[in-house]
Amino acid sequence: AAGAAAAAAAADGAMEWLHRLAQGHRELKERIHATRIPLSKNGQRLATAGYMSLPLIAGYFIMNWATSKADQKWAAVRRPDGTIEYRLPDEVRDRGLSEAVMGSSRASVADVKEHIGEHPGRVGGR
Repeated sequence: AAGAAAAAAAADGAMEWLHRLAQGHRELKERIHATRIPLSKNGQRLATAGYMSLPLIAGYFIMNWATSKADQKWAAVRRPDGTIEYRLPDEVRDRGLSEAVMGSSRASVADVKEHIGEHPGRVGGR
């Protein structure tokens, strides 16, 4: 009973926090929209370009960050012929997955490689 009461109190606290956040956001919007600055046609175009470019610029930097994080997980293995093979290190690949899952995954990869070997040049079952 005590655990349920504590969970209910935590949920009430979280809901209260969300309510305060929504209220603060609403008040901020009202203050911003109450202030009107007349813009010329070129000013409107500039504002539109600014608002349109912000998500693009932010997306570019977020994608670069995500790519750098993904690259950190891969190990580059240089082959004798000069090509580079990227492998996911075992400690990263096996993290948190049971041996049954990993064994099944390895078997699936082996099946796909075998299928490719049997049907070179075939794509999509054609």
